[in-house]
Amino acid sequence: MKIEIDMHSAAPGVAGELRKFVEHHVRCSLAQVRLHVERVLVRLTDLNGPQGSFDQLCAVQVRIAGQRPVMVRDVRPDMRTAIARAVERAGLNSLRRLRQRQLLATAMVLSNASRTPGPSRVIRLLQQD
Repeated sequence: MKIEIDMHSAAPGVAGELRKFVEHHVRCSLAQVRLHVERVLVRLTDLNGPQGSFDQLCAVQVRIAGQRPVMVRDVRPDMRTAIARAVERAGLNSLRRLRQRQLLATAMVLSNASRTPGPSRVIRLLQQD
């Protein structure tokens, strides 16, 4: 399944130049959860304009089916570093959230299974009547 990636940037040249870089990092970082991802939104912003300070923002939102979006922001002096770190953290947070959901589902199944009478209990209940 192909991950749908939406990328937005205030500077049109930046978006075209970094699109392949973003796509590569998103696909690698979200490889383990790709079947659950509905869409990824990446926003690139230069917070202070062309001053060259610590102001390159990459905001990533990962939409996972049936859950709140995973949102990560990273600010670095270099846009590529901000992208790589934000996308990597978004992938790790998405994986963590899916594992928590799977653990919760497993716990609920086990909890319900322990309340369901087993075959020997059912036979004893029927024999009492």
